[in-house]
Amino acid sequence: MIETFEREFETNGIKKLIVCNPYGKVELNLWDKERIKITVTKEVNGKNKEHINNTIKNIEMLPSTENNILEIKTLIPPFVHILNGLSLTVNYLIYAPTKIEVEIDTTEGAVASSTKETEEAIVNLITSGRKSIIHNYSGDLSTLSEAGDIVVYKAQGTLNLQSYSGNIIVKEVKGELKIHSNSGNIDVDICEGNIDASSKSGNISISNARVEKLTAKSTSGNIELVGKRNVKEVCQLNSKSGNIRLKGHGIPPSQMKIITVGGRIQLKGEKVFAMSRDVPISIETSSGDIFID
Repeated sequence: MIETFEREFETNGIKKLIVCNPYGKVELNLWDKERIKITVTKEVNGKNKEHINNTIKNIEMLPSTENNILEIKTLIPPFVHILNGLSLTVNYLIYAPTKIEVEIDTTEGAVASSTKETEEAIVNLITSGRKSIIHNYSGDLSTLSEAGDIVVYKAQGTLNLQSYSGNIIVKEVKGELKIHSNSGNIDVDICEGNIDASSKSGNISISNARVEKLTAKSTSGNIELVGKRNVKEVCQLNSKSGNIRLKGHGIPPSQMKIITVGGRIQLKGEKVFAMSRDVPISIETSSGDIFID
């Protein structure tokens, strides 16, 4: 059984929107209107029709306003949790002005901007499962995923992406990009600006980056740079036990600073790693190998 309802809120005096929905996904669309519109879709499935009807009627969206903050919570009565044979999801579709800071805590999240410029947008996204998707976004964004993947494409601004165990995939991003994953892999493609990527055990792959500064650090995972690259100021690669591989062509190896404690270094060709010629490359690994193709 599915039931949908809609609420609108005036933004007079509201500076921040907090949404807490642990029962489904939240999709956020940023627009230029001075109001917040929320569409809630409730879905309950099971064999007992009476329990289904009773449950879906008692699932509510609870709004509260205090200190210029509008807080939205999904409210499910305690008796719902003791009913057997029911499955439920609550999904939110939100339209909010870019001038309001938004914080979302959900099991799955998606953030999308409007077609107009949204440099003033500030979003903090916290997820605990599945996949968070950020696309066509412009502004400041902080995302923390406790278990699921983070996917970002066609975005610009200052992006801080963190994942405890999921993968982080970034494509077509301009701006300040800071990425950290505890155990998941990091995959970056077609980015401009600055990149600071670190992973404890996952692999890091960076392709087609045109940036001022590039830093990639891994404790045990591998680091790989692939495709056409242009780093203007600093390029630092560091892995304690993982391998480091550079696949491309460009400046001679004499302009590289390469350090390995127990690993081996393998160079192929006269020129390697396409980037600005005056920029030295720092590559360091404790026990992993270094390959430059």
